[in-house]
Amino acid sequence: MERAFTSPATLVYKEVCKSKCSDEYDAEDTCSTVASAEEDVFSVDGLSKQSTPVTLGCSRPSLAHQIAARASAAENLAAQKRINRALCASKAASKVLEVVDRHLEDMSGINLATAFHRLAKGKGPHIARTRTFQAMITAAMRKAEQGLRRRDGTLPENCCTIIAWCCASLGEFQGPLFSLLAKVAQQNLASCQAYEVTNLLWACARLQKLRPDVAIGLSQELEGLLDAAATYFRHRDDIKAQVLVSGLVSLANFAEAQNQSQGWLFAHLSEQLASKFQDLSMEHRTQVSLAFQLMKAKNSSLALQVARSVAIKSPELSCCVF
Repeated sequence: MERAFTSPATLVYKEVCKSKCSDEYDAEDTCSTVASAEEDVFSVDGLSKQSTPVTLGCSRPSLAHQIAARASAAENLAAQKRINRALCASKAASKVLEVVDRHLEDMSGINLATAFHRLAKGKGPHIARTRTFQAMITAAMRKAEQGLRRRDGTLPENCCTIIAWCCASLGEFQGPLFSLLAKVAQQNLASCQAYEVTNLLWACARLQKLRPDVAIGLSQELEGLLDAAATYFRHRDDIKAQVLVSGLVSLANFAEAQNQSQGWLFAHLSEQLASKFQDLSMEHRTQVSLAFQLMKAKNSSLALQVARSVAIKSPELSCCVF
């Protein structure tokens, strides 16, 4: 049962990212992680808008001030790219930690997401217990707090999904961190890729499963995340089958009766899967069956209602949902 629960998000993280897109993370080759994922953030103009200081008492910055600010932003961008290249070139977790030790104070939110992902991919022993990893969590929380306060993209929403996924993969569940990541992600979940949203759902479901004592204090954040996810998927009908499966299993692993959005999402993703039966591998079909078994144990009436609807649209899938 444990293996079945952990596989969907990991499967999606590996499969979906194989297609090289400028705004997607590549789980197999993390040299492109984050560096290629945020071209809009890694632009001089974008950084200038975020990092140009405000001059109090002046209605308009002087030309010299604008030039200096743009030059500073360009230097900052170049430094962030160097840090990202150093992180991606580090094959061992110990080397990633060394890079972080040297540059943590200068790392952007994107750099942090890269470092978390490299460490989660390596899964070295006791990584989460190291002083450096805990310092990374503190830095991520600080950037998330700043982003919430200023709404300036200090920690981009998709970086929040990656950090949450990585921490859940490493079994590191700190309530304050997950609270902040969920809050930031909800601000603009529409900016994320579908698999990033389902990975965030998986991370939160994992949190509820393994650390219910922590999750109980995050009920408001989790409900808000489910509401945001419902809005996200309501306007998208081009989601890949394996991403839908990941979301379905994650929702089934959420605590009982989280909110109405949980039930709506479960039904919506199931109905989308009904039209993609031919795209489902045997492993995916097994995961769908598992999701319905889990939902039946929590909300039998919902599971039965959705199963009947799915069976009408896709009789071939009925063997997985009943």
